[in-house]
Amino acid sequence: LQSPNVSNAIQLTTKSPKLVGVGNNPSSSNKNSVVQDFISRPVHWPEIVLSSNRAELIKKSKSKVDTLEVGDTVVEFFALNQFQVEWTCKTNEPGKLVVVSPNGVPGIAKDCIMGFEFEDADDDDTSSAVVRLTMEYTPESPLAVLATPALFVDNWLALNVLLPAAVDAKPLDSYRKLMGILYGIAGTAHLVDLLVGGSQLFTTVVGIPPFENLDFIGQVYALVWCAVGPISYYFSTTANNNNSASPVNT
Repeated sequence: LQSPNVSNAIQLTTKSPKLVGVGNNPSSSNKNSVVQDFISRPVHWPEIVLSSNRAELIKKSKSKVDTLEVGDTVVEFFALNQFQVEWTCKTNEPGKLVVVSPNGVPGIAKDCIMGFEFEDADDDDTSSAVVRLTMEYTPESPLAVLATPALFVDNWLALNVLLPAAVDAKPLDSYRKLMGILYGIAGTAHLVDLLVGGSQLFTTVVGIPPFENLDFIGQVYALVWCAVGPISYYFSTTANNNNSASPVNT
């Protein structure tokens, strides 16, 4: 995430992490096509942008598809519906989506541009993609300048937190991996506490005797409990890696 370049116009550039588990539609020639298709549907914008409340698509043609086409208009309401901006789609081609709003938010900002670039991840994973967002606008009010840090954070959360969750093709696997990581941390913390921490977690939280005062069976149970964490971490991450490597049949 780059710092804003404030001269006449303000430009913010944000890049997503590698989005795993997307772009695996066998009918798609690009790894990132699923992500682009998702963002090209304005109905999804409030799902990935905290400040966006709703987005209404106005088609230029009689097409009934809800994907942005060149010339289509989107009226986006944001900041608790206090403001709105009218975007026009200028480009929607493989790997690139650009919407512009010359009027922006009257009296606050003008010449607004949102440009999305959809790139293949730098590896051989056919289900990975990366998104780069470049947002540009010209302030007409000090409010637009003061809002820059908030937009900075809003864009980062959109591409690094909300978008990965929204396009995750395997949310259950992601949940298992997260829980495996948490169990791994907990098990390791308990082991360190037992061996060098004076069993503080045992005595103050659980309310049982310190590890060294337990009988042999109790110590075995305590060590098994600690070992379960790293074992859970190993199997959850290994299973997810194997699933990612397996082709997806649809």
